[in-house]
Amino acid sequence: MNNGEKCDRKWLMFSESIGCVFCYVCKLFSTDYDNVFVKRGFYNWKKAKQTIFGHENSKEYIQCMIKWIEFIKQNTHVDEYMVSQIKREFNYWSAILNRIVAVIRFLAGRGLAFRGHNEVIGSSNNGNYLGMLELLTQFDPVLKQHIDTFANKGKGNVNYLSKTICEELIDIMSQKVLTHIITEIKKAKYWGIIVDSTPNISHVDQLSVIFCYYLNGHVYERFFCFLQIKSHDGKSLITDILDLLERYDIDITNSRGQAYDNASNMSGKYSGLQARLKERSELAFYISCAGHSLNLVGQCSVNGIY
Repeated sequence: MNNGEKCDRKWLMFSESIGCVFCYVCKLFSTDYDNVFVKRGFYNWKKAKQTIFGHENSKEYIQCMIKWIEFIKQNTHVDEYMVSQIKREFNYWSAILNRIVAVIRFLAGRGLAFRGHNEVIGSSNNGNYLGMLELLTQFDPVLKQHIDTFANKGKGNVNYLSKTICEELIDIMSQKVLTHIITEIKKAKYWGIIVDSTPNISHVDQLSVIFCYYLNGHVYERFFCFLQIKSHDGKSLITDILDLLERYDIDITNSRGQAYDNASNMSGKYSGLQARLKERSELAFYISCAGHSLNLVGQCSVNGIY
């Protein structure tokens, strides 16, 4: 400034691509298109001081600055519209997602099938997932509008109705549940384990893993995961279980119980799974599964009669 003070001229806007400065407010509101600060930009740096000082004291600049200030006070600038639009979109998709998550939780919590023979809205064979969403549209205007707008649009359209997003949400929920169980196990400290193997529909052997623990006055028995196995012998099974415990940072020495069926690979005194696990945690006492034992008793009784 003429008095020696320094100040930021926020109305100045520098273009790196052409190396010139423009007047921000005049660029928006000025009708003097021949003005160097509006048309082509100012770059005569030897005369920068007097030219810039003269421009900010000009009548055109002052009028444009007044228009800019009034425009801001009205809250009608572009940012306000953008923020408002983003907020509306956020609220809309959040509302849709809440409804879809509720349906997925309901079906998953009861072990019901999700898919049908097709994914066509309006079809009687589109499965429980889409069928429940269609049912809710009779009572939920928001969901009805969404399905009416996006139903059967095909790939490339975001609608949260496809099997892909459904599977992603199920995976997110399962990871959340798994994390909660691990937190409870570590908080309880001591735990027992129950495992049993069975082939799935594609004939791949997998080990169902269940943890038991006592926490806050209650005994919990939580299904943890299915563990794919390569062999049924005790050595292979203990390796798979130890890898699982290490993966989730669960201390094997805190094991206080184990329960399996009566097969030799599980209950064997020397090389069974229970013996190999007890080598690593001597307080992990083995208890034969009561359900399997009762089944054997029934089988023997029938064989004795016939």
